[in-house]
Amino acid sequence: MQHLIQVDGLIDVSAAPTINKGSGGGSGGSVFLKCARFHGKGKVNANGGQSSLESSDNGGGGAGGRIALHCKSSRFSGAMVAYGGNSRSETGGAGTVYQAKNQSERILTIDNKGKKPASLYISNYRNVDRDGGRTWIIMGYRTVRVKEATKQFFSIDDIL
Repeated sequence: MQHLIQVDGLIDVSAAPTINKGSGGGSGGSVFLKCARFHGKGKVNANGGQSSLESSDNGGGGAGGRIALHCKSSRFSGAMVAYGGNSRSETGGAGTVYQAKNQSERILTIDNKGKKPASLYISNYRNVDRDGGRTWIIMGYRTVRVKEATKQFFSIDDIL
């Protein structure tokens, strides 16, 4: 793999803001970059869309998208972000930025630019559909029930 990707401009797969009153924002898109060398000083965005701010009973902001970079070496000094969209009622959850820069350096970034969930505490783990603005991380090899039917497996080596 001898390919070079250089980003000095903008790669943007963010959702557009909604235009209808009471509508929620769409989620950000996905970017997958795989190369030997990754250079540049540009920006890669996968942000969630802003909900309509014209009404007090508007929908929530869209969740941030996903960005994944797999490379052997990197001299990228730009930014990669996947923020949740803004809303008066409920901020969209943060997306993820995953960077595997070589065999040993793997970084998962979850950043929502200081935006907080609608409520600080979770009152009911059985209904996480009502827990907007939060990004969930499940540690270790565990079986997780999602909507009582699907099983997902996750593995995280370290959290810094």
